[in-house]
Amino acid sequence: MNERETNGITPKLLTDKIIEICNNNDINNLFYVSRQLKDDCEAGNCFTNIQKYKELFGGNLLMGWAISVRKNLYIECEAHAVWQTPDDQILDLTPPSHEDGVLTLFSHQKDMPVVKTPSKYIPITQSELVQEYITLRNQFEQIRCTSTGETLQIPKSLMDKIIEIDDIFLLKVGVNEKCPCGSSLKYKKCCGR
Repeated sequence: MNERETNGITPKLLTDKIIEICNNNDINNLFYVSRQLKDDCEAGNCFTNIQKYKELFGGNLLMGWAISVRKNLYIECEAHAVWQTPDDQILDLTPPSHEDGVLTLFSHQKDMPVVKTPSKYIPITQSELVQEYITLRNQFEQIRCTSTGETLQIPKSLMDKIIEIDDIFLLKVGVNEKCPCGSSLKYKKCCGR
């Protein structure tokens, strides 16, 4: 998308709220996986990276969701592959697309195919703006995952609207003002945390 603060981060604490939201969306048994980044692994290419290590050293490719949280807005579940080593360690070898710590929050989905899969966006807040943003991101994901060829054919109107809402989410206001995300919470209790 863009290079601003639009990426979610791996939650440092696995809260009851995150577990509940994920469980309500059939994303269960969350656990942290250590990142052991390898020089020969490319960002955004987890399937190929893990398949290579499986062929070289054995073990298994585990498919599932890598979970990140963007402020108080939404949870993003991105299809992701990790490596189960021959001695049953589970490791994430793929560099993240942005700096995000040493752990990946993961939910193993044993029946998930090893194919391009749309990310899932789950709202944390009940803001109508967040709901609209998630609808737009879901449209983007469907195009991304059904595209053939090297270039994505994303309609300009879709990208413009996503960026317009992102700009609202990035607004900074006084801590006691209403949050610009439309949650009706004070900024300090919402996106300003």
